[in-house]
Amino acid sequence: MYVHCQDWDSAQRIAEAHDPASVPDVLVGQARVAFESKEFGKAETFLLRAERPELAVKFYKDSGHWEDALRLTQEYLPHKLQLIQDEYESYLASTSGGGEDMLTPAKTWEANGDYSRAIDAYLKMTVMQTTDYALLEEVWYKALELALKFVPMKAANVGTTVAERLAEISRFESAGEAYLSIERYKESIDMFVAGDKWDRARAVAREHAPQFEQRVEDEYVDSLKKRGKARSWPVWTLLQDWTCWPVGVSGQSACRPLKTRDDRC
Repeated sequence: MYVHCQDWDSAQRIAEAHDPASVPDVLVGQARVAFESKEFGKAETFLLRAERPELAVKFYKDSGHWEDALRLTQEYLPHKLQLIQDEYESYLASTSGGGEDMLTPAKTWEANGDYSRAIDAYLKMTVMQTTDYALLEEVWYKALELALKFVPMKAANVGTTVAERLAEISRFESAGEAYLSIERYKESIDMFVAGDKWDRARAVAREHAPQFEQRVEDEYVDSLKKRGKARSWPVWTLLQDWTCWPVGVSGQSACRPLKTRDDRC
C-alpha cells in the first residue's frame, strides 16, 4: 500500500522491520520515480543501495545518458564494459551520432588503462563521422601518442594509419611528424615536401636520411620552377651545382660551377 501511494519512508520502515528482503524493491521503486523526474543522481544512489547497478545502467541508457552508463559499468560491472561500449557505438551509428560523442568509449578505455582498446576506439573516428579536420587530427594523434607511450608493438601500424589519414585530409606537416615518430624518414620527408615545409624536409634528411638531401634540393628547385619563381630567388641562393653572386649594375649575375657540394656558400 505504501509503495502504491509512493509513501517511501513508511514503505521502507515497514520493509526493514518486517520484510528485509523487500527493501531493495522499495529502493528500486524510489529510483524509478526519481529517474522519471530526471533526478538522476538520487535515482543512482537508490539503485546502488539496492545493489542493482545493472538497473541503473539500463535507466541511463534508456534516457540517453551513455557517459553515466559507461561510468557505472566501468566501476561496478567491468565484465560488461565491452558490451556497453558496443551498444553505445551501435546507438551512435543508428542515430547518425558522431563527432565528439564517439570519443566517449575511447576516453573510458583510456581512463581504465586499457590503452590498446582506447587506441582502436580513437581510430574509429574518421571523416565518415565528422568533417572537423582539427578534431580528427587531435584524435588520431592521441591514438599515436598512446601507442608510442603504452603499446609500442602497435606504434608502427598506428603511426602509418594516422599519417596516411592525415595526408588524405591534406594535413601534410602533421603526417610528416607522424611518420617521423615511427622512423619512416623517406615518407616523412615526402610529406614535408608535399606541404611545402622545406626546412623541415631538409632537417629530417640532414639528421636522419642524408641520402635524400640532394633529392630534397632538386624537388625544391622543381617546385619553384613550376610556380614561375625560379628567376626571383633571393641572392646567394643555391641552384643545383652552381653558385651565383648578386646581380650587378650591368644586370648580369656572376656564376661558376661548384667543384664539390661542400664548396657552396
